[in-house]
Amino acid sequence: MFGNAFIVIYVVIVIYLSCKYRKKKEKEKKWDLIMGYYFMWCIGFPTLTAFIIHAFYPGYIAEYIGWPKSPFQMEVALFNLAIGITSVRACFSKIGYRWAVALIYFIYALGVGINHIFYLLGKNDFTLTQFHPIFYSDIIDIITSLVIIILMTIYHQIHRKKHI
Repeated sequence: MFGNAFIVIYVVIVIYLSCKYRKKKEKEKKWDLIMGYYFMWCIGFPTLTAFIIHAFYPGYIAEYIGWPKSPFQMEVALFNLAIGITSVRACFSKIGYRWAVALIYFIYALGVGINHIFYLLGKNDFTLTQFHPIFYSDIIDIITSLVIIILMTIYHQIHRKKHI
């Protein structure tokens, strides 16, 4: 729900950094900042927001999604808290830590996406709250986290000696 606002902020930051760091010698610094802010704004803050919603407003979010209220929402909340904190920390970390956080988030996003697909098909529930915002968010999370993993792997292969 709030993830789109964070993504818009991130895009503004990327545009700003791209304008600020134009010189070739600043390319690595720009890459590092863009990657770091990705973890903060595209994973960290949205999952911390999800933690707050699932932990403190479980009835609201269950009703919004169309699922029954469940004690497992606290487990979802705590996992979101863990991902959020490690993602914000990844903003200030080296590539190995970032890669691990991206892989964990990718696996989580893939699992959530598959679960939502099975729910949509099994229940034949294509209501607005089930299908549009959640499903598209799942797909975007899966694709972007996979792209980030691939980019970080390529970057690490190119600059391996610097980061060992």
